[in-house]
Amino acid sequence: MAWVAAQLAQALLFNAGPYRFPPGAEARFREVRPALVKVGCSEGVPPALLTGLALKESSLRPDAQGPPLSGGVQALGLGQVLPSTFERHGFSDWSSNWTDPEYNLRATVAELRARGLGHAPVREVLAKYGGFVTADPTDYVTTVLTWATIFSPRFLGACT
Repeated sequence: MAWVAAQLAQALLFNAGPYRFPPGAEARFREVRPALVKVGCSEGVPPALLTGLALKESSLRPDAQGPPLSGGVQALGLGQVLPSTFERHGFSDWSSNWTDPEYNLRATVAELRARGLGHAPVREVLAKYGGFVTADPTDYVTTVLTWATIFSPRFLGACT
């Protein structure tokens, strides 16, 4: 976790600017914070990073469903995890559990790790998670890291 936190801190040095919370995000944060702490701390991922990602992906809505993709498939939950991603990481009972914050966040962490979390720079991992292969991921990554910065103080001492 120290390596990821160091990478996150380095990446955050380049982020600043005004960001508004999506409507209702503050109340949703209070509801999902226990899952963010539990999963983040147990998986060695800063809870603030998971918060930034979930804010960007779903506005912290555990029941969020993305727009239909090819074949009508939708990204689901806090981390906007695809059904195939759940299955690839062994979350076979996803269809009845994807709205559970802890369940969805564990699948999110599994996908972050598959994208290089713990080995590659955090910015690169986030760009891959966001689906940016050829497009410029700057806005996506900057938004996730800025939210992580904003929420970091709310997790001080959470993983001790």
